Amino acid sequence: MKQVLKIVSGWLRRRWFLVVGTLLVLAGVFFWWRSREALKVETAVVERQSLTKTLVVSGEIEALEKVDLHFQTVGKMTWLGVKEGDTVKKWQVIATQDQRGVEKSLKQDLIIFEKELREHDQTIENWEKDRRETILDLLKTAQGELDSAVLDVEIRNVALELSRLVTPIGGVVTQLDQAVAGVNITTTDIFQIVNPETTYFVAEVDEVDIGSVTTGQKATIIFDAYSDKEIETEVAQVDYAASTSESGGTVFLIKLKLPETEMLFYRLGMNGEATIVVEEKNDVLAVSLEAVETSDGKKLVTVMRGGQEESVEVKLGIETEEMVEVVEGLIEGDRVVIGTKK
Repeated sequence: MKQVLKIVSGWLRRRWFLVVGTLLVLAGVFFWWRSREALKVETAVVERQSLTKTLVVSGEIEALEKVDLHFQTVGKMTWLGVKEGDTVKKWQVIATQDQRGVEKSLKQDLIIFEKELREHDQTIENWEKDRRETILDLLKTAQGELDSAVLDVEIRNVALELSRLVTPIGGVVTQLDQAVAGVNITTTDIFQIVNPETTYFVAEVDEVDIGSVTTGQKATIIFDAYSDKEIETEVAQVDYAASTSESGGTVFLIKLKLPETEMLFYRLGMNGEATIVVEEKNDVLAVSLEAVETSDGKKLVTVMRGGQEESVEVKLGIETEEMVEVVEGLIEGDRVVIGTKK
C-alpha cells in the first residue's frame, strides 16, 4: 500500500511541475505579445491637400459716424421728438429746452438795439452839422452803446439756437439719458445717434501677428449674440500706428466690413470673434504636426521604410492648427510615424 501511495505522490509532483511550467510559458508568451503590441506605431500617409492658415482675434462693433449730443446749459426739456430706436434725418431737431425766457430776452434786446441804432444814426447827422469836440464824444459813446446792443442780440440768438438739440448726422437713436419731456436736464445727459451704415468690426491684433494681416484678406465673424451665424467679410483697414491694450501690450487695430444686408442684426458694442485667412496654399504635401519633432534646431520626421524607422530632416512651410506643409524631405506616399498605439 505504501508503495502505491509513493508512486501516486511522485506522479502528482511531476504533474505539478508540468502545470506550473506550462503556466510560466503561457505568461511569458502573453507578456511578449503585449510588449510587441506596445511597440507598434501609429502612422499616416503623406498626401497632397489644401492648407489654410488663420488668425483668430476678438473685437466689437463700432461706428464711424456716432455723436453724443447734449444741451449746453442746464434747464427744463420742454419737448422730446424721438425715442430709442427711432430713425432720424441729418439736421433734424430732436429736443428743445424752455425757450420762453430766451425768446423774451431776445425781443427786449432787439427793441434796445433798434433804439440804439436810431440814436446812433441821429448822432452821425448831428456830427455832420457840428464837428465840435462834444459831438465827437457823443458819437463815441453812441457807437459803444450800439456795439453793446449788437453783442447782446447775438448772444441771445446763440442761446436760442442752443436751446434746440439738432443732430448733425442721420441714423438711429441708440441712447437717451432722459426719455420724457418736462424734466430738468443737465449738460451731461446724452442723446446718442449712430449711423448704422457706417458700422464696422474693430479688433486688436498683437504686434507679433500684424505682419501677416493685410487689407483685402477674407475673414468670417461670429458674434456672441448670434453664435450660430457666420458672417463673411474682409479686412478693410489696418492701423498704421500702434495702440495699447487693456493689459498694457502693444496691439494694432484692424477694421472689418459688415455687410449691409445684415444691418438689422448689428448693435453697437456687440462682441465677437473674427477668423482671418492670412495664407492659403493648394495641392501641397502635408503631414500632421504630431509627426514633427525638433532636435538641435532641426525639424525631423520619422519615416517607415522597409519595415524600419528612419529619421528624416524636413523643411516646413505653411502651418495650420493640425497640419504643416512639407517643402523638402518627403515625397507623396511616404508613411510617417505620428505616435504609438496603446
